[in-house]
Amino acid sequence: MINFRCTILSMNAKLYVSALVLLCLFSPFAKAQVQDAQQGPDTQSSMIIPARTPVRLQLQQALSSKTTQQGALVEWRIFEDVIIDGKVVIAKDSRAYAEVTHVQKAGFGGRPGEMLLTARYLELGAQQLRLRSLQPEVSGVGKSQSDASYAVGATAAATVPVLGFAAVFITGGEIIIPVGTLATAMTAVEWIIPLPPMNP
Repeated sequence: MINFRCTILSMNAKLYVSALVLLCLFSPFAKAQVQDAQQGPDTQSSMIIPARTPVRLQLQQALSSKTTQQGALVEWRIFEDVIIDGKVVIAKDSRAYAEVTHVQKAGFGGRPGEMLLTARYLELGAQQLRLRSLQPEVSGVGKSQSDASYAVGATAAATVPVLGFAAVFITGGEIIIPVGTLATAMTAVEWIIPLPPMNP
């Protein structure tokens, strides 16, 4: 009789434990954890654009040291998608802007024209991501020298001297930079962007 009661109690304990296990497995909290584990990294809702991520730009307007005004904002477009971990974080044709921080016309005695451009920001939806270190994509220009070496006596953080273009684009002593000129800038800060929801 005692052994029979022990057997019943043991069976009841096992059933009780099994019921608890099933309850945990099928509870909403457990389902949410399973779903999160199944979703994996491909359904993440945001991405980080690291600081100093390179961005290729294409100039959208012609510039001249004779007519361009100091302080003017110059429009560029993102020349190609910026992709991180297989996802497009900055789309081609997004707008970007640089500022003309110094300009001087050509002068008497053969003095050449001068122009300095400073990368400012690119547009990500309604937000602005700061840019720095604008460098022209011209052979032999801006490849191994620092921004400061181009400063011509000015503070050169995030600045490219368009004097670098002079050997290619000078006309009558003035600096002429045509539409379609390519340059590379870098993101100035780390930036977190939301990703569009994936189709179920």
